[in-house]
Amino acid sequence: MDLESKRIVRVLIVLSTMLVGLVLYLSYFEVFKADQIESHSFNRRQWLNEELVIRGSIIDRNGKILAYSEKVEDIQSRIYKYGSLYSHIIGYSHKEYGKSGIEASYNKLLIDDESNPIRVITDKITGTRDKGNNVILTIDHELQIMA
Repeated sequence: MDLESKRIVRVLIVLSTMLVGLVLYLSYFEVFKADQIESHSFNRRQWLNEELVIRGSIIDRNGKILAYSEKVEDIQSRIYKYGSLYSHIIGYSHKEYGKSGIEASYNKLLIDDESNPIRVITDKITGTRDKGNNVILTIDHELQIMA
């Protein structure tokens, strides 16, 4: 083998090694991190699916609504009825800032993520929105005000 052939073989070995490394790196995400990436609050695809569902309400133990969704001009807006009083518990659900607190922990329940796929397709075709499930907390609004 002459010098030029050895160089070509070395370059091919380096490129092949890099390609194998890239495939292994991407496979790691596909196999081990897929669920975590899919459910991350900054995943834009998740927000697109959530726009088809009106988020469920967050309710205290006596039935007082603490957070609910309101549709204004085809845009869903999250309303926190008591402002920052429950912000440390409820958290927030915002496209730019992601989700935290109850909004993040019970996100799949609030958007009824376990719904029938056929119903999801028919809702997309007809333009109707499904309603998510409500979350009932054990906190008492009256006790929170007294504290």
